[in-house]
Amino acid sequence: DAIWSYNDTTALGASSAIAQAGGTVYDGSGTGVIVSGINGDSDAIEAVRQGRLTGTWDPNPPATGWAIVRAAQLLSEGKGADLVLQATFWTKENIGEYVKPEDRTYTLDTIPLVG
Repeated sequence: DAIWSYNDTTALGASSAIAQAGGTVYDGSGTGVIVSGINGDSDAIEAVRQGRLTGTWDPNPPATGWAIVRAAQLLSEGKGADLVLQATFWTKENIGEYVKPEDRTYTLDTIPLVG
């Protein structure tokens, strides 16, 4: 019923195998095998748009850099630095809101942290 893959490349391989076997990948409507990956790679984003991948987790690499800087600031102030960065699960429902990593802008005040 579902394949949760370690990364997007593996998810795309599973999607291809399903298609080769005559199956379908669930794209948010109808039926099919749920196939998800991790990394938000450009190929995976395109596969979500085309319905060849159910979704991909995007760990938001640009924000990770900002979070590291913020953690260093907190540690230099003698404060704790347990920061959790918000990831996005891109699916057919929200893929229209996708912004390429190189076009994402953050500041130390706008890092998408959880909690």
